[in-house]
Amino acid sequence: MDTAGALSTSSSLAQATPALELWTQKQLELKVAELVQFLLIKDQRKIPIKRRGILKHVIRDYKDIFPDLLKLAAEQLHYVFGYKLVELEPKSNSYILINTLEPVEEDAELRGDQGTPTTGLLMIILGLIFMNGHSIPETEVWYFLRRLGVYPTKKHSVFGDPKKLITEDFVRQRYLESRRIPHTEPADCELQWGPRANLETSKMKVLKFVAKVHNQDPKDWPTQYCEALADEPSRPSSMPVDLQGDSSLQVEISDAVSERDKVKFTVQTKSGLPQFAQPEFSVVRQHEEFIWLHDTYVENEEYAGLIIPPAPPKPDFEASREKLQKLGEGDSSITREEFAKMKQELEAEYLAIFKKTVAMHEVFLQRLAAHPTLRQDHNFSVFLEYSQDLSVREKNRKEVLGGFLRSIVRSADEVLITGISGLKEVDDFFEHERTFLVEYHTRIRDTCQRADRVMHSHKCLADDYIPISAALSSLGTREVSQLKSLTFLTQKLEGRVASDEDLKLSDMLRYYMRDSQAAKELLYRRLRALADYENANKALDKARTRNREVRPAESHQQLCCQRFERLSDSAKQELMNFKSRRVSSFRKNLIELAELELKHAKASTLLLRNTLVALKGEP
Repeated sequence: MDTAGALSTSSSLAQATPALELWTQKQLELKVAELVQFLLIKDQRKIPIKRRGILKHVIRDYKDIFPDLLKLAAEQLHYVFGYKLVELEPKSNSYILINTLEPVEEDAELRGDQGTPTTGLLMIILGLIFMNGHSIPETEVWYFLRRLGVYPTKKHSVFGDPKKLITEDFVRQRYLESRRIPHTEPADCELQWGPRANLETSKMKVLKFVAKVHNQDPKDWPTQYCEALADEPSRPSSMPVDLQGDSSLQVEISDAVSERDKVKFTVQTKSGLPQFAQPEFSVVRQHEEFIWLHDTYVENEEYAGLIIPPAPPKPDFEASREKLQKLGEGDSSITREEFAKMKQELEAEYLAIFKKTVAMHEVFLQRLAAHPTLRQDHNFSVFLEYSQDLSVREKNRKEVLGGFLRSIVRSADEVLITGISGLKEVDDFFEHERTFLVEYHTRIRDTCQRADRVMHSHKCLADDYIPISAALSSLGTREVSQLKSLTFLTQKLEGRVASDEDLKLSDMLRYYMRDSQAAKELLYRRLRALADYENANKALDKARTRNREVRPAESHQQLCCQRFERLSDSAKQELMNFKSRRVSSFRKNLIELAELELKHAKASTLLLRNTLVALKGEP
């Protein structure tokens, strides 16, 4: 089945009334295109379009099949342009166009020009590319679009300059990639999916779109269906962390841009809290400013009894960049096809790291926004609302070394308090929590290392399929071509398995390893407060024995007692919340991981079955 056929109105024409048989398919396609153009032009004035005007200026000799033509035009307006043709009132014979893409639920997740006709055109092009095998010559795209009344050299009433929109705007927005096809005269380019299209939609959504336009089931294209099923993303909201809080303060990272070794995050805030001057605002922040915000919480004595959300890790794209650079330097031992596939995989890896980086920074802010106390912090308000640069620099080596030394001193101090001084825990709850967290943190760390090894094995297996597929491709026989398709799709499946395990298991383990460390630090602060309270009691006893400076010693003892009790009360609630959050997150992510593993297993089984059928030559 040719690509254009999969997106044309031919199937709709075949299912229409017998009166259509009096006209050729070419005549009907031209008349439908003419009707669509007429409706689009008339809609520019936002005045109801009269039926008699349509009959007079467009339909003319085709009056007998007007209902069929109107139905076909409505379908094309809907799927291609994102418009819905609606009759104002029953039997009013007046029509309007509603700018909406709602009926195509698969299209709703395309952001970009969401809700505009260009989105429908973009979905058509993405469908052409996918059905054609991930790339298509630009000339073939225009061959198909001409059948819809869209020409590269003519101004369009809706799209303006279609040539500029497709080859410049969509490419600049990274929905499409355009590459020159060598040795073509006149010069021709091939179009492929861009990274933004891979992020904002999926192959399954595009395949469903194509199937709906063609009035078929996605499974009618088994090769594309298996690939789409294997490539279907799990699409988490952000990181695998359970967040609870009211909606009076909503924070999200709406955009992010990578500039060399830095990432700039656009932080969007919606709030009805009185501490903010406006209900909605956004700022641009860098990673160093996130670290500054985290450190202000850690250094603030008021939050000593709280678990401070772990700071997001520094963005690290160096490994992916080095791989891309080495690949770009060229290797005579790999074929052109291997090169293209390896480049595609490395670009996907880079994008996955970028998405996770954004998600981890977003979760840090959302944890703060969901906490009833931390959200009230002045520095948090400045971070969210102050539109200028916070002038925060990256820590130098001396400061990094100082932080490392402080962590060593803290560990040594904890050993001294519990060991040499012989300080006994006065609360069984905290004694149990301390013993549990030490063991829990160690096990989480070990499990994370094992999960990383499993994920790395899947990635290596996926990479090994690339040269196998290329080698089979060089043989060129029909049977080998089927095996090549099998190895290519199996490689995609293994890559998706590795990605899902990384997201649903390894990332979750890494996050809670940092979060459990933050909980351990809370217990240390409480233990330090208990030691200070015990020391204050001893100092008070000495002062009373000597009958000197009793009042200052009593005041200091009362302050230490109040601080310890305050820390104990808030720490108990924080640790209980940590437990419920942890259990909920693990349950949710492990269930989702199991479902994804089942989905991949089914896709693998279907892929193998279809390959066997093709090799045996069965119908």
